[in-house]
Amino acid sequence: MATLAVVLAFSVLVDIGHAFVAKPSGFAQKSKSTNCRNFFSLSSTSGIKRSSTSLGYRNLPSLEQVSNDPFSEQIYHASEIMSILKSNQEIVSKAQDKSFLESEEEQMISELMCAQFSHPDGIRGFFTTYLTGEGDALADMEDVPKPLRDAMKQANLEDLASLACMNVIVPIASMSKLSDSTLVANAAHTAERAKHILRNMRGSVNVIRNCAAIYIVAMGIGDKNPEGHNELILFWNDLFAASNFTDKQKEDIASAFTDLL
Repeated sequence: MATLAVVLAFSVLVDIGHAFVAKPSGFAQKSKSTNCRNFFSLSSTSGIKRSSTSLGYRNLPSLEQVSNDPFSEQIYHASEIMSILKSNQEIVSKAQDKSFLESEEEQMISELMCAQFSHPDGIRGFFTTYLTGEGDALADMEDVPKPLRDAMKQANLEDLASLACMNVIVPIASMSKLSDSTLVANAAHTAERAKHILRNMRGSVNVIRNCAAIYIVAMGIGDKNPEGHNELILFWNDLFAASNFTDKQKEDIASAFTDLL
């Protein structure tokens, strides 16, 4: 899935970057999440030392890096974070106080991911890596990892909902443009992983409204009555128009969002 990762990274960079430029004033981008700052404040007083090197994780990014680095760097930060989520069992098994290490480690990763999810570039960078992982990837687990669930809860929901929906739209739209059957299968797999994230966010009103607006735009239902559109429908309609989606792409997108309504 490595080739698709490169294609998807570029697509997400262009399309979602446009989405936030074109976003209506009612959905203005926020650079940092207030909830996330509160989370850092609370956890910093917990008395637990969170040293990545003391736990054997010398390549982990810092809170400052995941909070401020651009999209391209966030991809690499996410890779380091996810490698720990998958491979820390050996370290835990050797520790004398396993419960303490698990608690400390979980809080450390949750803080990093919360910081990464405090701004759109971090969210985009994380999901570009998470959704395109090869082999037995975290994204294929039945349960979304707890640190990721925690980070999504702390994120700005308007930003997260739009980006999570784009994570479905981009690979779905790419499928009809790809001629290689392996790449088509990879795109479909990536879309299913992204849909799994959206299903875990169904409790969010922002997600429900975005999914409904995307379905309406993809089906062309709203074209007959533009005066009755809310801002979300106008936003997605503008993005679809700017992306020059074909009728086939719109049909595929509508189908993908049918079971998310």
